Amino acid sequence: QAIREIYRVVKPQGKAIIVYNWGSSAFLMNLLSWPVKLLAFPGRVFRWVRRQAAAFLEGEPPPKPAGPFFHAHDLKWFEQHIKPEMPYAIYVWRSVSVAFLKGYIHDPLWGKHLLKAIYRLEEGYPSLLGKWGQYPLFVLKKP
Repeated sequence: QAIREIYRVVKPQGKAIIVYNWGSSAFLMNLLSWPVKLLAFPGRVFRWVRRQAAAFLEGEPPPKPAGPFFHAHDLKWFEQHIKPEMPYAIYVWRSVSVAFLKGYIHDPLWGKHLLKAIYRLEEGYPSLLGKWGQYPLFVLKKP
């Protein structure tokens, strides 16, 4: 509904640009972040067990983890629901997530070189990395 309203208020022959987040459906992040997730898994299990034990000892139900404040639709959803009504193009705004940058971009790990490689890929394949990366850039074009 928000995208339809943005499109509605764009003047004829105008454009609207929307930065989006694919969330957990970002193919590239799912592919590249498995080592970080694997290393973080024991800590996540420990924190979950600690929360469960504290809740049991206090006699209260364990707190539910906070989730995202929005539902990230995947590319298929946009193709089915938005494209028939409004023409748009997808480009890349940023192909990797903040968690990826924090986990992989460090000087001892050739961080500067890895960032340059990511930038070159984003410049060379903006539409592909917009669809596969973490943050696509939607350009709505009104005829």
